[in-house]
Amino acid sequence: MKINIGILGSGNMAREHIKVFQNLNDFNISGVVGRGKNNINITKKKFPQLSFFNSLKDLFEHKKIDLLVICINEELVIKAYKEILKYKCVFLFEKPLGINFSETKRIFEYSKKNQKIFISLNRRFHSSTLLAIKLLKKKINKDPLTLFINDSQDIPRIKKLGLSNRLAKNLMYTNSIHLIDYINIFIKEKIKLVENVIKFKKKNPKYVLSYIKFGNGNKVIYKANWSERERWLINVSSKKISFSFQPLEELKINYPKNINLKKNYNYFDKKYKPGLYNQAIEILKLFNNKKNNLVKFKEYLKGVEIIKKIYEN
Repeated sequence: MKINIGILGSGNMAREHIKVFQNLNDFNISGVVGRGKNNINITKKKFPQLSFFNSLKDLFEHKKIDLLVICINEELVIKAYKEILKYKCVFLFEKPLGINFSETKRIFEYSKKNQKIFISLNRRFHSSTLLAIKLLKKKINKDPLTLFINDSQDIPRIKKLGLSNRLAKNLMYTNSIHLIDYINIFIKEKIKLVENVIKFKKKNPKYVLSYIKFGNGNKVIYKANWSERERWLINVSSKKISFSFQPLEELKINYPKNINLKKNYNYFDKKYKPGLYNQAIEILKLFNNKKNNLVKFKEYLKGVEIIKKIYEN
């Protein structure tokens, strides 16, 4: 039996999800609810076989939906989440689920009894990330980890591209969440200390530098540049191991050099938007009642809370 999928949204991310699901035999795209005439026309032209609907109500009245993938503008989520969550299905929200802490917390409190809400953090499912997780599971490393995160948002450039002031001010929640999420991927202990060495200045954002200490000696050094463009970088190290992501799609093992990770996941990250194919496989596990690594709302909120400790304390 196929898993019936509804897509809310018809922009670029919606098309990336459609591309993956339509090439997997276990899924059937039952319908798309478009938002924005231009995006609808582009999506219809690219996927002429799909059925389009004017509203969620129309979609759910005419089609059986097992999974609803929500790919709407970040600023619309806070206005639409109650309407979306009244339907009975599994939900996969493109990040962010709320463009700041208060919005995210409000949605969480409203929906925390719903165990069928997942967040699409596709970097978790990059081939590079999965290989790094596999590397740490080889048990060659039992020493505390140090994560160095180099973040960059370049507000002046982003504003010139037409991003609203409201979104520009909240990029730590809407975009930096991808980098912050690597903390939750590799460190499972609770935070003991957050020391903001260079604090975020809302009126004139430039540099941010924070030191985060966890249990068992794990620690994070987080650096962000909000006035110039830099490449994102994640470095993970201990006494016995060091690896890095730059770009995030590539895993570089700095040492030990003799590590051989045979399995190559890269094919699907080249064919589709990186991470989306591997995430779709996790969705399939969910519907087959198997253990999966989809990101639950509570796990996503942990990353949002770390951002608040860095940027609002």
